Amino acid sequence: MSPKAFGMTFFCEDFRTESTGKHMYIGVYTAVLNVHVPFPYVVPKFVFIIHYAEQPDAFSDDLVLRIFLPGDPDDAPSIEVSVPKEMREQKTRDETLSADDEPLLRMFVPVVAQPLVLKQEGRIRVRAICGDFTAKLGTLRVRQKLAQLPPFELKPTGKGEEQELVLSLPNAGTQSLTFRTAADADLWVKTELRNWFAERQSRRPSEPDNQS
Repeated sequence: MSPKAFGMTFFCEDFRTESTGKHMYIGVYTAVLNVHVPFPYVVPKFVFIIHYAEQPDAFSDDLVLRIFLPGDPDDAPSIEVSVPKEMREQKTRDETLSADDEPLLRMFVPVVAQPLVLKQEGRIRVRAICGDFTAKLGTLRVRQKLAQLPPFELKPTGKGEEQELVLSLPNAGTQSLTFRTAADADLWVKTELRNWFAERQSRRPSEPDNQS
């Protein structure tokens, strides 16, 4: 006999539903979400595609879908979605099952976080809770992998206090950035260089570089 309830979650950046009823999942994460910049890390849009199934009449309580982000206490999820029993009872039984299979009620629940803010490493956990029953619907690991900073050289341009920052980029030669003073350049290196380099490294090869 199958469990009372079960399911799975697709973790992705976006999704669309076509007029034919087909779903398109865009930017799907499998086991790990790598973060290449310091925390907090903001994902502009993140979608949890939850596929849930339960045996008919297995529960008398409302269903609660809970999404825990890294750092969340076990009793305080960042995202919580309630699905009343009445709504679940309106769901059509799974028509793909044969007469010999157990009947099931299925739900497709996309949960959109816009934005999603990750504060630390850890695991994103999706759980379905109904009464005292908990079903594990998916886990995604969040791992920080800070980009190694490229070699750089700071030198005066000969125009007052203006400074030129020359960066040696892997497989891309050098790139120069100009700052009004050495202090401005030093501040940018300390606060922005890592994010700038990580964002540049994450681009597709065909993307143009608009940095002036």
